[in-house]
Amino acid sequence: FDFLEDRSAGASGKDLINDLSDALLPLGLLLYIWRFRPMYLKKKTSQLESNLAVKNADLVHWKAKANQYIVGLAEIINQQLDDWQLSRAEKEVAMLLLKGFSLRELAKLRGTSERTVRQQATHVYEKAGLSGRAELSAFFLEDLMLPSEIDT
Repeated sequence: FDFLEDRSAGASGKDLINDLSDALLPLGLLLYIWRFRPMYLKKKTSQLESNLAVKNADLVHWKAKANQYIVGLAEIINQQLDDWQLSRAEKEVAMLLLKGFSLRELAKLRGTSERTVRQQATHVYEKAGLSGRAELSAFFLEDLMLPSEIDT
């Protein structure tokens, strides 16, 4: 409406172009938002879904491959715990210690007192000839680490 009023009032061509652009720019933006943005978002979503499907397939493949080694490692750890002649409860405590649970968390998980868990952990260390949790973890994990440059 401003455009028509300015035109009839004899506004310059430059003023009329400015008025026209002031009206067309928001209309163009609304057209983009209404028509083209959803198409862009749909295409982007499709690409992301495709990438996610590929990554999920990779993850399933990796987990299947890694599971073979994890099962083998668990069997070897279990065998070593048997070699140390740990009781069933001590073996359970040892496995949970290796997983990183605190004594308080272990007691809660096992439904026992923290004192009982502490005694069982101490028996694990004594039977294994280790000084504590760090040595227990290192006993099983040290050989899993990639060799350092010092070793080469």
